[in-house]
Amino acid sequence: MTRPCRHFLLAALLIAGCLAETRSQTAPPLSIDAEQAPLTLSGSSRFYALSANRQGSFQDRPERYLRWELDPTLALYGVPISFNILLSTEEESFRQDINAFTALFSPENIQALVLQRVSARLRELEQENDYTSFLADEEGFLDSLRQHDPERVKHYEEYRELRRLSSGDADMGDYLDRLESMGLVSGTERFFMSLPAIGVGTIYPRFTPLTLGSVSIDGGSLEWNPGNFYLHLAGGRTRIPILRRDTVPLSHFGQELYAGRIGFGRKDGSHVIFSALYGRDDESSLRLDSNNEFRVSPRENLVAGIDLRLDAIRNRLSFDAELAGSLLTEDVRGPGIDSEDVPDVANDLFDPKVGTHGDIALAVGTTLRIPETSSKLAASLRFVGPGYFSYGVPTLRSDLLRFDVKATQSVWKRQLTFNAQYRRDEDNLIEWKRATTIADSYTIGLGLNIRRLPYLRISYSPSSQSSSEADSGIVIDNSTSLINVASGYSYRIGSVGASSNLLFSHLDGSSLDSAGQFTTSTYGFNQNVYFRFPLTIALSLNLSDLSYEAFEDYQSLYVDAAVGYTFFEELTVSLGTIIAREGDNSQRSGLFATADFPLWVLGRMELRADQTVYEDDLITANSYDEFMLRATLTSNW
Repeated sequence: MTRPCRHFLLAALLIAGCLAETRSQTAPPLSIDAEQAPLTLSGSSRFYALSANRQGSFQDRPERYLRWELDPTLALYGVPISFNILLSTEEESFRQDINAFTALFSPENIQALVLQRVSARLRELEQENDYTSFLADEEGFLDSLRQHDPERVKHYEEYRELRRLSSGDADMGDYLDRLESMGLVSGTERFFMSLPAIGVGTIYPRFTPLTLGSVSIDGGSLEWNPGNFYLHLAGGRTRIPILRRDTVPLSHFGQELYAGRIGFGRKDGSHVIFSALYGRDDESSLRLDSNNEFRVSPRENLVAGIDLRLDAIRNRLSFDAELAGSLLTEDVRGPGIDSEDVPDVANDLFDPKVGTHGDIALAVGTTLRIPETSSKLAASLRFVGPGYFSYGVPTLRSDLLRFDVKATQSVWKRQLTFNAQYRRDEDNLIEWKRATTIADSYTIGLGLNIRRLPYLRISYSPSSQSSSEADSGIVIDNSTSLINVASGYSYRIGSVGASSNLLFSHLDGSSLDSAGQFTTSTYGFNQNVYFRFPLTIALSLNLSDLSYEAFEDYQSLYVDAAVGYTFFEELTVSLGTIIAREGDNSQRSGLFATADFPLWVLGRMELRADQTVYEDDLITANSYDEFMLRATLTSNW
């Protein structure tokens, strides 16, 4: 489908949605009553516009653009189908699509509605009965009820089941009969909760960290987990073809991706699931002349993997493991491999070429939680071979061996929290580089949250990076240490409310090169004041001092002050200023004004105007005088 056709379709859907919105302004809330409306519409809309007198520095975003985000939810007898629509004038032929449309039916949306009813019913029971005071000796309380008030046993059992569901300690599928008898789920909802989740349009499927999870697909997906059977299918276009005559290496062939998972168990619980992914560039989607054909090549990718999860003790002890292998052909136009070393099954499935290479990736981890002592310990190991690549996670770092361990402990009724982390990264796994780089980092933190006293956060994070013995030109020996301290308190002085926050950080760095020796200290202060009448005052100060071994010291100061007032309980206006000085040769000053008010029945409008002047005494071409106006219209129905 061409871009104009897709945009016309999106526009038509937007118009239809707006018309439906107008007709549904007085639609009743979702319920499971017999008199429930068969069709209701709810959702939100956000319209954003920006206009400036210049293009932002180091940006290709236009000076003026519009965005419209529309998120309606259509409920058929209480069963929600969600839509997400984005239209923007930023759409350009030299970049990937920005405009998007998604339709999603997910049983998880129905489960969220049921959980809201569960929480409401739980609050009712707690208000009618003082159950919370007996949680420390629940079995003893039940024995007492059985002897002295047997009629209340049923109510307490209901309360206990609802509390377990609300806390996430139980699978809702195991309680559907009970919930239906309580009137908290309808037969229609129960039926739709057994169906798969289906997405159409611009989707964001998530399989595993090593296979698929960080790309958008224009296509469709289906995910189903009835009982202990699990199935997830996804596929479509991941990139449109783009030819950049100015920068050919940034050009892209059109690309498609198809992936599936099948296995046994619960997706969020114990399971064993097999995954497969196939992606290929469409070599006919881009025409390159003979001078460029070897700079941009169509590729092909095949990934297969297995991931396991074992909840040894529910919500306490779990184990995770994933193993994946990939094959990547750098140029599908290359000559085939005629060798007895290549198995026939590989030729049948993938048709390997001269530029085909493969590798494996592995990730294992375990997490231990002890709620009684507020303790948590997690450890993980990740191995990603230098030749591993997946179209589903194109930014995944390869040639990496990483070990990570984290610990958290809360004491004193969770008012005092300790945390610690250690991570070690190592590359050059097959000694294909001239040197191996090792990076170690540590973090030790303390959090103090004593009631009616200021909070305190302290962390210390040293790190080092070094290379093994190699050519002197690439030897690395860097180290840093970072200290962060933050404290704050909210208080009242008479009828005036206020909050104060202090921030401090200090960073030391060193390397073999004297130019790499530096220290920087940053001091921050934030103050907010709230008066009984609708006046607020905010002040932010930030001072940084950077010292280099081989250069002059560098200081910067940032000041942000604003005052806001609400008129007629509807119109909120604020005025402010920003002043910044960066070293001795550049400074920035600005004024801003905002207004937030209801705009008839259309929603709530927020306007912001900024006037900024930046002066660079060394490079005058970097100086600018910028005016920017932003408008946001938000509505909910």
